[in-house]
Amino acid sequence: MWSAGIARLLRPSAALLAVAALTACSVYPPPAAQPAPPQNERASADADVLTRAQIDQINAQRMEDLLDGRFPGVQVLPLGGRPTIIVRGLRDPRVVVDNVPLTDPQWVWSLNPRDVDRIEVLKEGTALYGSRGGHGVVLITTRID
Repeated sequence: MWSAGIARLLRPSAALLAVAALTACSVYPPPAAQPAPPQNERASADADVLTRAQIDQINAQRMEDLLDGRFPGVQVLPLGGRPTIIVRGLRDPRVVVDNVPLTDPQWVWSLNPRDVDRIEVLKEGTALYGSRGGHGVVLITTRID
């Protein structure tokens, strides 16, 4: 008996349905297109860079030596018997080697440090790499001889 009263209260009026239909089907102008930034400029100002000259001075034998203690907020800790990159306290950042995101960030340890040309760490890369970039992004560029 009381359900009939609720049904009457919840029944939308024809005017409300017409307004909803007009709003949903209206054509809005597309947002103004903005030019893309140059490839060498990043959207985040929280980028730390290790260049080839700095890598040569370090004379690292392992990739851990290049990453651990070289960037503020970045640590390499042995978790579960293998090294793990931690950016701002968050594990498993997005690792990108030569513009290709690695499916497993542990593959970065198989790189030879002598083949690395540049390392860039973005503390917040969500704008560039989606939700996985929220844990930070490690961009590695290898040498082309």
